[in-house]
Amino acid sequence: MVLCFLLSPSFFAPAAVSAKNNEPGYPSDFGTSAPCNLNARCNLFSAFTYLIPAVFKIEGFSTAYMVNNLSNDGRPLALTKLHDFPSDVLPGDTTTFTMDFNYEFPDCNNQTQPPQPVSITTTINVLAIDSSADRVLFELQAPPNGFPDNFSFQLLGWNLTPNVRTNDTIYLFGHPQGDVKKGAVLTVVYAYPEFTIANVIQGAIEAGSSGSPVFDKTGNVIGDLKGGTINGCGHSPEATALINNFNSQYSNLQQYLDPDGTGQMVCDVKLTPLPVELVSFSGIAEGNKIKLSWKTVSENKNFGFNIERKDAENSEWLNIGFVKGHGTSSAPNSYSFIDIPGMVNKYYYRLKQTDLNGLFVYSSQISAAPELPSKFLLEQNYPNPFNPVTEINYSLPIKGYVTIKVFDILGRETATLINENKEAGNYKVEFHADKIPSGTYIYQLQSGNFLQTKKMLLLK
Repeated sequence: MVLCFLLSPSFFAPAAVSAKNNEPGYPSDFGTSAPCNLNARCNLFSAFTYLIPAVFKIEGFSTAYMVNNLSNDGRPLALTKLHDFPSDVLPGDTTTFTMDFNYEFPDCNNQTQPPQPVSITTTINVLAIDSSADRVLFELQAPPNGFPDNFSFQLLGWNLTPNVRTNDTIYLFGHPQGDVKKGAVLTVVYAYPEFTIANVIQGAIEAGSSGSPVFDKTGNVIGDLKGGTINGCGHSPEATALINNFNSQYSNLQQYLDPDGTGQMVCDVKLTPLPVELVSFSGIAEGNKIKLSWKTVSENKNFGFNIERKDAENSEWLNIGFVKGHGTSSAPNSYSFIDIPGMVNKYYYRLKQTDLNGLFVYSSQISAAPELPSKFLLEQNYPNPFNPVTEINYSLPIKGYVTIKVFDILGRETATLINENKEAGNYKVEFHADKIPSGTYIYQLQSGNFLQTKKMLLLK
């Protein structure tokens, strides 16, 4: 079966080979995209991980993407297809859009429930419309209360003169059928100055994919998807794609994308506001600690990395530390951070990399778990001396009833910090001493037959 299409819900009915919602291994509660689709976070697309946040969904069905301008000022500009845009909105107008960012699964596996996107409803300013290139350029305005804390995007670099030839591999990311973000691998069939024709060899494209950015191997946008022919899952090729090259009708975009008149023809992704090339990120258990390590091969205006953590039962990310970046560097750099999460559990970690302009992007998440302790341990409080708060770490090799108490130098009980059953694991507890006088205090851990005490000094 062959269907010709413009990749918009109003122009395309899904092929009969598309998945039904009750098929095994396919999401059952949302979306209608075909089973041959590949999630954007599949390892197949690992080289493009830091670009994926730039691709987002508008008004529940269309795909758009953020682009950089050659002045490299972080201005939030975006492109989408005209045939998916309100017909009564003209250049110079403003309108309100709802946009879903970071709307993809964390890995290659389909889930039974959709991920939680960062949804933003805000005003956009329409800058340029070109019917020949089927393209709209618009700028996001900050919402009244500002962008949410977990909002992140990458401004994409682009290439006016794509150096792609017959049989070259190119890549695409979009929201087919309005579903979560998907990726596809294509092989170039014909490369013309204004458009490119390519066959889809892995993944799929269908309704809702129009406007999806198409990347060359270096990560530059060479154009965006307009239409093509769907052959269906299980066919070779899956589909043939028609791609508007970025230079198509570029004169209408130049005043916004090259406002300084530099005349450059290439805006390489390495020049974008978040150009930190992260090549590895891992976590290794060292007793009750998790050592996080990551490497970059180059950095430009890198302010640093916030380290964020959540556990398997908590959906909230917590900021647990910050490591300063190297600013601008063309040499490889290595970073590390030690976390003491406090319990034997599976934890997830991610990095929030921020540039000197305040723009940020998240890394992929990793998981790690502290090792189960082999013996009882009561560690020295830190800081010591302290005023007025200190932290006490302790380890339990088995489940049991635990008490931690604080006594003054005369043996009088001052505080009970822990008095409950605990699973085996590594823990920490804070002691707040703002209501007691300076002096030496004794703290004591007891669990079953185990009893240990240590001293600490409060100085006010």
